[in-house]
Amino acid sequence: MTMQIETVFRRASLAQTIETLSSGKNILVAAPTGSGRSHLLHEVMRHLSATEKHAELVDVLHPSSAAIVQSAAVETTLLVDSFEHAGLGLVSALATHIAEGGMAIVALDSSNGASLLNASLAEFTGAFDYLSSILDTFHTIELAPLSPKEIEWLLHEYAPTPVTAATAKAIVELAEGRPRWAIDLCELSLAGRLTTFPKPGITSGHFNRRDPQGLRSTARQIGDISPEGAAAAVVLAQLEPLDFAGVEDLVGTLAAHSLRHHGTLFPAADPALLYVPPFLAAALAGKASPPHVEKFERVVQQRLLGKAALGMQLAESELRFFTRAAQTAVVPEGSHRYRDLREFLVQDSVVSLAAFGDEGQARALILRTDTGKFVIDTPSHAMALSVLVTPESGLKVLEQMQPPEDSAGQLEWLYLQTLLRELTSDTDGLPLVAGATPNDSRAQDSAVVLRLWNSTEAIETSLPRLRAIAQNYAGEDLGVLASTLVELDEVWRGCVPAGSWLSDNAPIPRTPMQTSRPLRHVAGAVLLAQSLSAAMSGQFNSRQHEIEEIASRSPLREYHFRWLAHFSAARAALMCGNLSRAKLEWKHLLHDFPRFIPVRLRQYVEESYAALKTVSEEGSGPHPGTEDNLALAVVRYLTGRRPHGHPEGAASRLSSRSLPILRLREAHLSAAEARNPVELSRIADELTDYGLWAPAADAISTAQSIYLSRRTVSGIQTTSERLDDIELRLEVEFPWYRRGSLPANSHHMRLTEREREAAVLAAAGRSNKEIAAMLHCSIRTVESHIAQARAKVGAASRKELADLVPAFSR
Repeated sequence: MTMQIETVFRRASLAQTIETLSSGKNILVAAPTGSGRSHLLHEVMRHLSATEKHAELVDVLHPSSAAIVQSAAVETTLLVDSFEHAGLGLVSALATHIAEGGMAIVALDSSNGASLLNASLAEFTGAFDYLSSILDTFHTIELAPLSPKEIEWLLHEYAPTPVTAATAKAIVELAEGRPRWAIDLCELSLAGRLTTFPKPGITSGHFNRRDPQGLRSTARQIGDISPEGAAAAVVLAQLEPLDFAGVEDLVGTLAAHSLRHHGTLFPAADPALLYVPPFLAAALAGKASPPHVEKFERVVQQRLLGKAALGMQLAESELRFFTRAAQTAVVPEGSHRYRDLREFLVQDSVVSLAAFGDEGQARALILRTDTGKFVIDTPSHAMALSVLVTPESGLKVLEQMQPPEDSAGQLEWLYLQTLLRELTSDTDGLPLVAGATPNDSRAQDSAVVLRLWNSTEAIETSLPRLRAIAQNYAGEDLGVLASTLVELDEVWRGCVPAGSWLSDNAPIPRTPMQTSRPLRHVAGAVLLAQSLSAAMSGQFNSRQHEIEEIASRSPLREYHFRWLAHFSAARAALMCGNLSRAKLEWKHLLHDFPRFIPVRLRQYVEESYAALKTVSEEGSGPHPGTEDNLALAVVRYLTGRRPHGHPEGAASRLSSRSLPILRLREAHLSAAEARNPVELSRIADELTDYGLWAPAADAISTAQSIYLSRRTVSGIQTTSERLDDIELRLEVEFPWYRRGSLPANSHHMRLTEREREAAVLAAAGRSNKEIAAMLHCSIRTVESHIAQARAKVGAASRKELADLVPAFSR
């Protein structure tokens, strides 16, 4: 696919370029590689050709580019691309062309073009200064980077299949506002060459002529970089920004200066720091020397091992980099401490990978280790075995462990015991923790809470005790586990929990567990439960920043942000009634969410996905099914699937504590049944406040149909304006949203373009014959368009079309 879509973002620049050229001014287009400068020149070429003006498109990287410029007639406008690579011959020919009255547009890389030109002309005394004096007379047009939302819009427009939130986020980050890069990254993603976690990147490999255009173009524009310099770029692209001294320290002075000379070191947000964009590194991967890549990686691994030895936690991307070649990582001779630390980092990474659905990578990492012993703690060992072997093997290891004496260790031990026993159908009682007696209230309370978390039976009879435990251990880890279970259970039964953060607009409960290493997996389960409760209570929008802040404090924060991205995207899609996108994101959530979560919580998450699948299989329109399942009822409502009729007794089952979405759904159905457009509009206001866009549009559309039947012009116009407002807001807020894609019943009265044209002409008094001639169609077709328009807007005659058509043709 070509870059035609990108024209949407460069129309203003194209118009400015053509206008400036028409005024007799030469133009310098300043833009970094991948920003669409080549596309802009092609569009200018197309415009000039259409107006029968002579123009020549010149790629400086082509061997005959200087000869083409030299032979160009004075009436020919030269469009010179990649001017940063121009040599003295081309510069002289261009100067002669301009001096003779010729016109030119030159495209120059704004990030490092001047330095490349200077280096290219350095051996010719005064050549660069002479060129600068010429370019000073040019009018400069800068192509600014596209915003993240513009890049994401382009991505969703270009991709042949829906793009997940994780992929979109990775491409937006890697594209750096450059549309050409974004499209190439989309192609690389479709080919399985894009990584999204823990840090966006492009998988290594040798590129060929079938690779995306931007990669090949970028490799040409960088020029003849040495294999050592290319290897340095490949390694540095995986690291956080460094100052130039740090770059020299890792890859050596020669490679560092090679990178600087070829313009592959970019300033970071802090100008003192430099980085290599992964897209540039991917373009250079085929030129990189494997021995040098291995050499530089070993240096980085030594630095990371030293960082860990100082007690500093490695980011997940650093841990992945370190463990990729952990077996060959250099360890100071005779240093058992460093060797054990290396093995700990590897094994800890295995546990994290296994705990978040990356079992394949965990197994591959195990094969690269050379130790016969486990240096990680026993609970972590048990977790790894339970995923990579069987839950029984993990439980066996855990049962051989002496129960910890500290409270955090005890809670982790009990948590895993109850979870693994439930998974292995081992219903025997739990052994007591160290120092506990059968009458130890804390041990007994912990056992009660954890058993209920890991059962699927109703817990109404246990709620009083759970609430007492939550109160007795308020602010402690056990208390939060108990209160979170109570809240989730009540939400799943359709109620806002009284006296909770959900009902009192209080902060989400926080405990030391959220930053604790022993309880990191328990904390992840609590975070997922709180996110689910917030979403079902209509508070996820207002709580999202708070939830992300809690996730950022976790030792497993990168993993939590990964599943949270899918959770948030699935919810947003569902609010817009986009069932297929919601199902796609929730499917990825099921792959990325924590594995060591209680059985009850897992059931709720899987039940939500089952509801999405069920509604998808039902198709659109009314449904005959029962709605005892909360997730099913919510999904049906949000995607415009109304029940046949209004369920009897539905209102009597609601109370002041019912979830907002259930109360609004009941009010919506009642107002629709009573044909009350004023009440429907009021309900739409509330639905909009909660971000429930699809139901809001449905309520407004229903009100509009009522106004139509009553021929209330003002009501029709008002509801049409409100539908347009919703459409516009969704287009701005969600780059994947396209106008008109709310559930069909929100738009069933919109006129087609042909119906609108025919109706407007008919309302103006034109005859069918006249309209047919103006629209270049048959009289019968005109009659059909007008009949359809009258039916949709409720007009009894052509005269009424004049009042009603504007409300439906925006």
